[in-house]
Amino acid sequence: MINVEKAINDLKRGKFVVIRDSNNRENEADLTIAAKFVNKKKLTFLLKYTCGQVCVPMSLKTSKKLGLKLMTKIPKNDKRSCNFTIPVDSKEGGTGISAHDKYLTIKNLVNYEKDKLKTPGHTFPVTARDNGVFERQGHSEASFDLIRLSKIDPEIAVICELMNRRQGKPLRGKQLEEFSNRYKIPIVEVNDIANYRKQNE
Repeated sequence: MINVEKAINDLKRGKFVVIRDSNNRENEADLTIAAKFVNKKKLTFLLKYTCGQVCVPMSLKTSKKLGLKLMTKIPKNDKRSCNFTIPVDSKEGGTGISAHDKYLTIKNLVNYEKDKLKTPGHTFPVTARDNGVFERQGHSEASFDLIRLSKIDPEIAVICELMNRRQGKPLRGKQLEEFSNRYKIPIVEVNDIANYRKQNE
């Protein structure tokens, strides 16, 4: 529970946290931050150590408010698949690929500036399941739960999978622990978020 509380406090302060799911699922870790606190420097750091496919988890209500449309409808009993919307870019940017352009896109999402967004793009809004990790044990739901627990407004997260750049594989095990220690970014387990919610809601 200590790591969950630290993650909540760090998110409130605009810091990164790492969310890791179970060995029985993807066994992968996502670098996570509240969208509200994203800037170009933080996004450059994120892109340096991740796969680069930046996702922006949010509620269905927020997604609708922004006029985002799902890529495809996922059955409710499908607990693996993610509710991706059609990716977006900011009209104020260039190709949408750079940290600068992704920052502009996320800023438009945070400010509900849907008229400044265009599709298709290179930043991926994701509609998290309503009941978070109780409904799906994914990084999207876990990050969204942490943002809600942190009482950050708007309730929008930014996540991206950590990668071992040399091997082209997800960052796991000892290498993930080394990354966490080097940059003093706490690792929180999806299961711990679920347990924390059970005890505090």
